[in-house]
Amino acid sequence: MGLAIRWRLHWYVALGLMSTGIHVAVAFLVIGIGVSVVPANVAGFSVAFIFSYLTQSRRVFGASRTARNLLRYLGVQAGALGISLYASSVLGDPFARTLLTAFVLPAVAYVLHRTWTFAAPRSGQAGVEERQ
Repeated sequence: MGLAIRWRLHWYVALGLMSTGIHVAVAFLVIGIGVSVVPANVAGFSVAFIFSYLTQSRRVFGASRTARNLLRYLGVQAGALGISLYASSVLGDPFARTLLTAFVLPAVAYVLHRTWTFAAPRSGQAGVEERQ
């Protein structure tokens, strides 16, 4: 594995851990002021999502921050959330659910972000960001 790939993965993991910390910290702060758990987690997720997109787009993937990339990033993250929720409802083993959520989904998300979310548009398919 090349040095560039190792650094990219290092940053992906580090920023993912930071994002998780942000999510938890914001959710706990919001719960602390009397808001219920679901809205508190939505607030935590939202702040963490923004942090993740802004930092990973540049630091991990070296990509421009564009509307196209943001929508794709949101789609991949929403898909991972959907898979996680579905797996939590059908997998009986709590350890399998935890491993899926903690390791498999982030790995799949990384591959999708690397190959699709932040991939350069194909020639002849100029996006909005190329016309600006």
